[in-house]
Amino acid sequence: MAPMTRTRADSKTDVPNAMMGLYYAQRATAGLIISEATHVSTQAIGYQNVPGIFSKEQIEGWKTITSSVHQLGGKMIIQLFHTGRLSHPFFQPGGASPVAPSAIAAKGPMAFIAGYHNQTIQVPFDQPKELTSTEIGDVVNQFIDAAQNAMEAGFDGVEIHAANGYLLEQFINPHTNARTDANGGSIANRCKIIVDIAAAVSSFIGTDRTGVRLSPFGTLHDMQPFEEAEQTHLHLAKELQSLNIGYLHLFNQAAFGTGELPRPFLEKIRNHFSNTIILCGGFNQESAEEILQSELADMVAFGRPFIANPDLVRKFSTSMPLKESDQSHWYGTNGAKGYVDYFALNEDLKQQTSFERQVQNA
Repeated sequence: MAPMTRTRADSKTDVPNAMMGLYYAQRATAGLIISEATHVSTQAIGYQNVPGIFSKEQIEGWKTITSSVHQLGGKMIIQLFHTGRLSHPFFQPGGASPVAPSAIAAKGPMAFIAGYHNQTIQVPFDQPKELTSTEIGDVVNQFIDAAQNAMEAGFDGVEIHAANGYLLEQFINPHTNARTDANGGSIANRCKIIVDIAAAVSSFIGTDRTGVRLSPFGTLHDMQPFEEAEQTHLHLAKELQSLNIGYLHLFNQAAFGTGELPRPFLEKIRNHFSNTIILCGGFNQESAEEILQSELADMVAFGRPFIANPDLVRKFSTSMPLKESDQSHWYGTNGAKGYVDYFALNEDLKQQTSFERQVQNA
């Protein structure tokens, strides 16, 4: 199951709650669940109702969730992220400016829920503050601390989110990284923070428990195409292989109208990275089977189909039709509706299954 932001955590503390626990437990038959993107620190916060892994209360909240997933035979990896310039002073301690590789603001409006009004408002992105070299080291430490907290919370591994326009991808792209120091300029320098974080995290929790997510050629969140995109991601694949990390997770953004991953590119990635490769984005059962048979990927992650089909594996194995999810309830503080009520909505599950009873008791 792919990482999917669902914004159901506690709005004041970003603590994972019991409803989130039920959501993940319902989908434990995925075998391997990668959690929603999770803030590594208060500085990393860019959205309301998105969980963190930097406080004791958050660790305890996640511990309950991982325990339930494990009781049902599943494994769970946490995806760690820092939003960088996609944050806003509204979220930052003391109303500070968000941070980024360079003081270059993202274009377009951002949406967030202002708790004191309980409504969604859109505001322009602020110009971020350029991180100093020392502060980049602080970001690396935030990921190390979050990874160690994740182990305490019972996760089976950590995925470093370096995709989708968030802070780590902001370093990769020369349109968002105008630095001239050791973290800017050349491909190797722009990739340095990702390699440093992967090396540090894997040294603390183990290479087999560490993965990295990338979105080559993607343009989400004002990421602009750049000429060296392929060479940059091949360099990363090679560097991450040298660290022997457990897996590389590539997100195909074609479902969003951009970021198609051509087969020749996937072949080059496979030549540079021999450990586990996960592909995600727009797959159905047939196309997933085809890419697995090609050996260009070892696993395929499904996101949106799991929203309305918590029993997706069973449906694939029995060729049952899939339910469609209600997009109006993908995000926001909508509670259980469109989140944990799909068992009740499935016509094929009118009789409560032993699995559903097991989930409710977990």
